[in-house]
Amino acid sequence: RAERLASHLRAHGVVPEQLIGVCLERGIDLIVALLAVWKAGGAYLPLDPKYPPARLQYMVQDAGLALIVSRSDLAAVLGDYAGAWVHLDRDAQAVAGARAEADAAPVSASRLAYVIYTSGSTGRPKGTLLEHRGLCKVSAEQVHWFGAGPGSRVLQFSSPNFDASLFEI
Repeated sequence: RAERLASHLRAHGVVPEQLIGVCLERGIDLIVALLAVWKAGGAYLPLDPKYPPARLQYMVQDAGLALIVSRSDLAAVLGDYAGAWVHLDRDAQAVAGARAEADAAPVSASRLAYVIYTSGSTGRPKGTLLEHRGLCKVSAEQVHWFGAGPGSRVLQFSSPNFDASLFEI
């Protein structure tokens, strides 16, 4: 599913390090979308649909997103966003018909992986740019310290707007 969605995203013009909004609730669709964004070469901005609409709209505008992956029933929380959409429900047939390419876009440790916005407690929220290097390093350390491995189960507790969610995923 992630490979087909990645192909569909590339057909929408996704290029390396392009920031793609992902507005989905926690679940398999969210994981598929995050992997697809990476496989397409992009980076993702998580947009938790439970956040206040004004905050989400600020993040979308501030990040200058050209594309958002979501579902049509969640689109309203993003207001009058005028960029491109991939709705996993409405576009399901097109995504399913996309060619599943096993080769992901080339990625280096210094490439942008995702952007997390700060709480804004000292003013306006700011996007923090995180590279694949940091993601890999923190995940490897958590696997080591928590003893996670094949057969382990981890509760997906954290919002995708927090770094902790990546270890859980």
